Formats: sequence, structure tokens, C-alpha cells
Amino acid sequence: MAKAPKTRVSNRQRQKPVPANAKSVRSLSSSRSAPVWLTNLRHLQNRCAAVTALLVTALLVAYGWSAYSQSSWQEAHSQLEDLKKQERQLMQKNEVLKNDLATQAQQPETGLVYPSPAEAIALEPASQTTRAPKPVSPATQPPRLTSLPLGY
Repeated sequence: MAKAPKTRVSNRQRQKPVPANAKSVRSLSSSRSAPVWLTNLRHLQNRCAAVTALLVTALLVAYGWSAYSQSSWQEAHSQLEDLKKQERQLMQKNEVLKNDLATQAQQPETGLVYPSPAEAIALEPASQTTRAPKPVSPATQPPRLTSLPLGY
């Protein structure tokens, strides 16, 4: 038996023809617009989606900033602790050196003597000359400090 060659048949060709006495099918008009409330609801949905996207972006930025600031704060804190430790070690070494110098200075073979007023050198004060004060322009004047430190 020989087979008939297959031909492609579209869906429209497969549909049965509509009899002439059949009721006509009412087609939906594509130009019919959606109700106003539905259109407004769609606009509201789009706006809410945009606001949600903005809020999520802002939230991610805030979270990233807080994580970064916390890690940088921890790094700076550990650096501060290291600096404090080094300061304590330097103060300890400075005191050890002072103690060693004082111990060495008290030994007689070093040749160091206690200061006496007879060996002091007195300097005469410099003669005061009268100089005209230089005119100072306000631009070259250093800014005045309102509160000076009293000292340590």
C-alpha cells in the first residue's frame, strides 16, 4: 500500500465550515476600553511597584552603609587599641631609661657633680633698643586664639 504524502494543514483549514443557518457568534470588540476603576487600579499598582523598588534600593544602600561603617569602626578601634598598647610600652621603656640614667649618674666614676650656685653663669640682660613697630596688615596677622590652653 502506498502512503499518501503528508501535507501541512493549518488550524483554519481543519476547522469545519460553519453552516449558513447557524447563529452568528458575537465577536468581542477589541476597541472596548477597560473600566475607569480598573485603569486606576492598574496605575496604582504600577506606582506601588515603583515605590517598592525605590524602598528596597534605599534599604539595601542603608544596610550596606551600616555594614561598611561597622567594619571600618572595628578596624579603627583595633588600630586605636594597638596605638594605646604601643604608648604604654614606650612609656615603660622611657621610665626604664630614666631609671638607668639616674642610677649611672649617682655612681662616682662618671664624674658628674651636683650643680652649685657658685658655678652658675650669670648673663646680663640685652640692652633694650627702641625700634619702631612694624606696621602689620590685618591679612598677615595670625588669627587670635580665643581660648589658650593652660598647660598640661
